[in-house]
Amino acid sequence: MWILILSIPLIANYLGWLVLRWWRPNGSTLAEVVCSFLCLVQGFGGARTMLALDKVGSAEIGRYLAARGVLDSATAVTVDALGGGVSNIVLRVTTPSQCLVLKQALPELRVEAYWPSRVDRALREAEALRIVAEHLPSGAVPEVYFIDEENFIYGMSCAPETATLWKEDLLAGRVDVSVAAAAGRLLAQMHAVQEPAVRRRFIDDEVFWQLRVDPYYNTTAEKHPSLQPVFDHAIAQMKTRKLALVHGDYSPKNMFVLREEVHSRSVFSTVARGLVPRPGLGVGKGKKMDSVPRHGASLRGNDGGKAAVGSGSRTKDRAGKPTDGCQPENEMGCTNPILLLDFEVVHWGDPAFDLAFCLNHLLIKSIVNSHIQDAYFQSVTAFIEGYNKTLPGEDWAELAAETRLQLGCLMLARIDGKSPVEYITDEPTKEKVRRVSFAILHEQPSAMTDIYACIVRETAQ
Repeated sequence: MWILILSIPLIANYLGWLVLRWWRPNGSTLAEVVCSFLCLVQGFGGARTMLALDKVGSAEIGRYLAARGVLDSATAVTVDALGGGVSNIVLRVTTPSQCLVLKQALPELRVEAYWPSRVDRALREAEALRIVAEHLPSGAVPEVYFIDEENFIYGMSCAPETATLWKEDLLAGRVDVSVAAAAGRLLAQMHAVQEPAVRRRFIDDEVFWQLRVDPYYNTTAEKHPSLQPVFDHAIAQMKTRKLALVHGDYSPKNMFVLREEVHSRSVFSTVARGLVPRPGLGVGKGKKMDSVPRHGASLRGNDGGKAAVGSGSRTKDRAGKPTDGCQPENEMGCTNPILLLDFEVVHWGDPAFDLAFCLNHLLIKSIVNSHIQDAYFQSVTAFIEGYNKTLPGEDWAELAAETRLQLGCLMLARIDGKSPVEYITDEPTKEKVRRVSFAILHEQPSAMTDIYACIVRETAQ
């Protein structure tokens, strides 16, 4: 009897939610209802006691952090909401001497379409940050200060004041090829983590399906029925290719560029000012990348050979921490210039998804800023080369084909899925992206250069 009495608030909350959902124009699928119930049990079930970061003021947040021993004092606390995300509450907390970021997952994402997900993903993300920090270069991910399992909150270090979001640089036309190469190297180092304990910890991919497969693949396929078999095949590939630790949101919006660290080592190309990457810009150890995309840069190794995933050698610094895979470290672009964020979709899965996810953002921006698209193509080439040289993994031809398949699906999803890119609002540009994605999925290009040519063709119309 006491169990029934204690369950009344939760049952009432859920029944009220069902009534509201019944009146929504688009209704709910059975899967959404079941998923939502689980999310409510997990998130709203403890709503009366769980601290909601977006419902309290700076004074209460200061007391909360001081009680946890994170802040020296609860006084003089400034709290600022950080934008750019739809799935979490993210706050920057500062005092005269301290700075940290708080993150708490939302049970329902802030988008037009209904989109629920588990709130414990924030705890999983914090754990992932601590694990990957042992395998990536020093400073490549934020430091986790604390994890509050009861309230699904964790705190981490702030990005340096001088850092800039890579996404903002790219949209503004500031295309730094060495940053793209570093992003490729960093992703390869993450995919090289092959410890059985890490695999066991992150083999659960439910959040990935909630936040990526259903809203990106299933939703987009429903709007394009003729492509349903293609999307089904892409999903089936991800189900079977459980090969590496996958970030799941490897996007320029989740990468801060540490400017002070890279200015002395790389050529920063401010395309908006009329400068473009120099021909022969150095990328990696002793190799050059032409000023135009190199034929055959399609995730294949230089010799076309095969190797087991994780067999790539990684160097370490004097403290035993992994470096970014470049030797010598003072070579142009070889010191890691990236602070990587947002591991909430981390799981053990298909590495092609991460590759396609990042390449998709670079290529979509080449359509938006078509007058400087060659700079974005060079960044794609540099990203692929950086990945290949750091991790000589598996069959490159197979990985390349898989990446292009996922790329075509993701490109269309960022127009017609639940989370369209916010910087494309006009229909003509949307149509250009659609035509490029259709070409990738129907024509199945054999190299990235074919995709470059397709983008040039579509944007010239």
